[in-house]
Amino acid sequence: MTPETTQPNPPNLLMLSGDRDVARGRKGPFYYTLAEFRRYWQRIDIIVPPQPGAAANRPFSNVHVHPSGGGRLSRAGFIARQADALLDARAYGLIVSHDYGLFHNGRAAARLSAASGVPYVSEIFHVPGHPRAADLTERFEKRLYRLYVLWAKGRAAAFRAGNEREIPRLYRAWGVPEDKILVLPSHYLDLKAFSQQPVAKEADAIIVCRLVKNKGLFLLLDALALAKRQRPEVRLHIVGEGPLLAALQQRVARHGLQANVRFIGWLPDQAAVARAYNAARVVVCASFNEGGPRTTLEGMACGLPAVTTPVGAMPEVIRPGENGYLVDWTSESLSAALLAALESESHRQSLGAAARASVLPFARESAIRRYACGYLQLIGAAPENSTSHVC
Repeated sequence: MTPETTQPNPPNLLMLSGDRDVARGRKGPFYYTLAEFRRYWQRIDIIVPPQPGAAANRPFSNVHVHPSGGGRLSRAGFIARQADALLDARAYGLIVSHDYGLFHNGRAAARLSAASGVPYVSEIFHVPGHPRAADLTERFEKRLYRLYVLWAKGRAAAFRAGNEREIPRLYRAWGVPEDKILVLPSHYLDLKAFSQQPVAKEADAIIVCRLVKNKGLFLLLDALALAKRQRPEVRLHIVGEGPLLAALQQRVARHGLQANVRFIGWLPDQAAVARAYNAARVVVCASFNEGGPRTTLEGMACGLPAVTTPVGAMPEVIRPGENGYLVDWTSESLSAALLAALESESHRQSLGAAARASVLPFARESAIRRYACGYLQLIGAAPENSTSHVC
């Protein structure tokens, strides 16, 4: 193939992503982000991690998904070689790297950027262990993230901050120059899909997340056991899948919560998730660290008050006693807030109406436009304060 010698308008985008759904044809959050984000680029190529059932595909006409390969230690090199072939075929205006774990993507992006002259942006959606560590592993991981940022700050064109306070403060503490911190919130809500629906209530509380340690699910079950003393029929729905399922089921049995907790598993699309929110009364987040959390905002868009730890964007969004409650990382605090939100149906509905109103600024089309235009302005492909759809 003869490579392009000039950048098309709009430009092409190369993404090194950590998403594990789009290559399997699953309509997760990244899929719905791409549905709007793709409108700002000529073409998007996305390299994603290897996984069972992954296959090269085109979820949208100008979006091309390429599963990577290679072992854990050699994956950064494999990704770089795979991306080299794409860079040989066409010109790209920007490389975006979703950075996590052992930073295969970030190390590959830095190598590609240095060789090609194409700038790269590091996206760290949340830092394990910050603001609170779930275990010793997360404490170690936070140090690893700091070392990566210290290494990358002279190589990356910018670091994206997905919330307005928590992550920018951390970047500054780690010495990232102010002009390299791009505050581009990563909360995109389809307010038509996530809205109040006339659905019968089946649960008092719902949490939607991957079943992993940082989500605070054991803490939540401990809190539910306390709440059950005052509200014996309290019910919790847990939506999601992950490696802790068996351990969580054991904790449910230990607390005698078998009649109070339902594990729903993976839901196939936004419509199913929205129905699950609407079948509950309160949305809960018990995480130790987060970037959003997006799912809590989705629940709020469905008219549910939020009971949440102060992670990610939650301190920016929650007005305690008005649209939800902020809690500390104790079962007692979480239980008390859940019971307060459920004190009466009129109180819960008042909180829920305020919750819906407070997330309107995160409407998907406008939020993704700010995201895309921030990157296009970074590479000089859009004027400042542009009002056009394609910046």
